[in-house]
Amino acid sequence: MSSETRKSTVILKKLIIAVILAFFLALLGIFDGVGYHVYQISETSFVRQYSYALATFKCDLLYNPILYPFYWNIGEGRISGSFSMIYVPDAYSGSRAYYPPTPQERLPAYVMYVSDRGLLQNLIVLFILTVAIEIVGKRSLYLIVFGGVIGFYFFQIIGMIVGMIAGSIAVVLSFKYWRDSRLAGIWKTIWQ
Repeated sequence: MSSETRKSTVILKKLIIAVILAFFLALLGIFDGVGYHVYQISETSFVRQYSYALATFKCDLLYNPILYPFYWNIGEGRISGSFSMIYVPDAYSGSRAYYPPTPQERLPAYVMYVSDRGLLQNLIVLFILTVAIEIVGKRSLYLIVFGGVIGFYFFQIIGMIVGMIAGSIAVVLSFKYWRDSRLAGIWKTIWQ
């Protein structure tokens, strides 16, 4: 295998890993508690039309800064207010549209509507983050990212900060003590 082919293979492998991890982080973002925390949500109106319904709801939601970096960069890390959406029926019975009968059953759709507004933009920022880590070549930096995600799950923003600090300490210790260990050899064979 020539040196150019080997170099292209390494670059392609890093790019594939970055794409997979960016999608994985975006997938984590759709889970309540991991990607966002709902403080309050309530339906204010639900008006049925022929083939859709007009829904209005109030929502107070905090996004995980690691999994929703786009929202935090545009100043919408925590949103609170009224939102409107077109609610499509869950099913049809003959020519009649079926909607969940109670507002409580419709709340998950409202949360998804609010959390998915900037899905593509967040995915692009997450891809840039994972590509940057791959370019640096220190995959142990993912410990900081995942430490922050786990911390947010337990204690929102404060937990994220503590998790990132713990991840940073783990990265520093891995640079200091990890290099010559057997576990490091196994890790390198898996990742490289």
